[in-house]
Amino acid sequence: MRRLLRGLAGAPALSPLRNLRAAFYFAATRREAFDPTHLGSVDDAALASFFQDAAVSGEWDAEQRGIVEWLPAREILGGLNPGERRALYYFVRALRPQAVLEIGTHIGASTIHIARALAANGGGACLTTVDVADVNDGHDAPWREAGMVKSPRDVMGELGCASNVRFVVGSALAFMRHAADRYDLVFLDGDHRPHAVYQEIAAALRVLAPDGLVLLHDYYPGRAALYPDGRVIDGPVRAVERIMREEHRIEGRPLRSLPWPTKQGVNATSLALLMRSPA
Repeated sequence: MRRLLRGLAGAPALSPLRNLRAAFYFAATRREAFDPTHLGSVDDAALASFFQDAAVSGEWDAEQRGIVEWLPAREILGGLNPGERRALYYFVRALRPQAVLEIGTHIGASTIHIARALAANGGGACLTTVDVADVNDGHDAPWREAGMVKSPRDVMGELGCASNVRFVVGSALAFMRHAADRYDLVFLDGDHRPHAVYQEIAAALRVLAPDGLVLLHDYYPGRAALYPDGRVIDGPVRAVERIMREEHRIEGRPLRSLPWPTKQGVNATSLALLMRSPA
């Protein structure tokens, strides 16, 4: 059922009843407090430099040769496309976070690339990845359907990252609301319904370390299609639009395009940063 909902969330058009239900839940969602005190900011020049690092570009091919044995290089439903996996790797290499929180493990495509980037950075940095389903041992775990030969947890072992990755099964909101740790980077790619993203962003801000960042996936600026297939997932952008109306010190910054292809022959990306607005 979870995989079915993921597929439906990306459909180019939802039924009127489904749209009405989503709008009702979102409108009924109580206003959250969004504290941007710890939220950092990255300017456009710095963002561009992240993806032009010659040293990281030089190591990328070697990384992929190790990863592709366990994670297919093709796009997999519910996982980051190949171009965005690369962007996430470069992003973590540039930021050098010591603690990363990922919401939405699924097949582990983003998990693997975050973990390998942290390993390349050195210093014992750790990743905590949270999913409402048991993505490793569940009989319907997504990695089985995707044709992967090992679970995300076992792949971590094969890639030498097991000791630095913690898998959590449960509600993302519950985890963040009770977390004692603080994170330099929170990657939100779990429940894409607008009310869920809205609540998760509020919770993510509470677990940020000073100058931390929140990275969103499936963010479609203007609720317009990014790829030739015309599909739009509007939950994350609707959530951020509401947050920006309620808290003017926060803004959503879509990355829009990358220096390499993402999928369907284009360079567009649905990755976006939540950052502190300029004073």
